[in-house]
This record gives sequence, structure tokens and C-alpha cells, in this order.
Amino acid sequence: MIDTGTRIRIARPSRDLGAAERFHVEGLGPDVLWRTTGRVPGEHDLLMLGLPDGAWHFELTHDPEQWRAPAARWGTRGPRPTSRRTGSLP
Repeated sequence: MIDTGTRIRIARPSRDLGAAERFHVEGLGPDVLWRTTGRVPGEHDLLMLGLPDGAWHFELTHDPEQWRAPAARWGTRGPRPTSRRTGSLP
């Protein structure tokens, strides 16, 4: 059962950890809990965000040796769909 004390880890790849850090820290407010950026063959860069002593953290990883661009979701014809509520996709 998930409750407020459940520890959660969310990890996602990122193309640009610097831009991702600015977006999340300045826009949403979590702290940088951990950062590794030294290029070591076979390893990835890591940015861990969250609240001190929080039950969750968000990890963003970057590995330029293994990066693959995401597949196009909307095809190549016409403009990208938008949300009626916000005017853009999240």
C-alpha cells in the first residue's frame, strides 16, 4: 500500500542536465540532493532532486555515449496538438 511515508524514486533520461536543473529547481523548488558530472567511461551523469528528508526523489540522468533521441509522437504533418486548458502540452 502506498501512503505518505512510502519512499519513491523516479528516474528519467535528460538531454541537458543544466537546463533540467534550472527548470526544476527554479520553477518547482526542490533542492539538488546529489550531482555527479565527471565523465567516466561506462557511467552516466546524475542529478538528484528532492526535498531534504523527503520520502521521494527525482533522478535525471545523462549519458552522451548512449543517448537516443525520442521517437516523434505526433508525426511530421501539421502543427503539434495543444491542450485546450493550458494552450500547450505539458
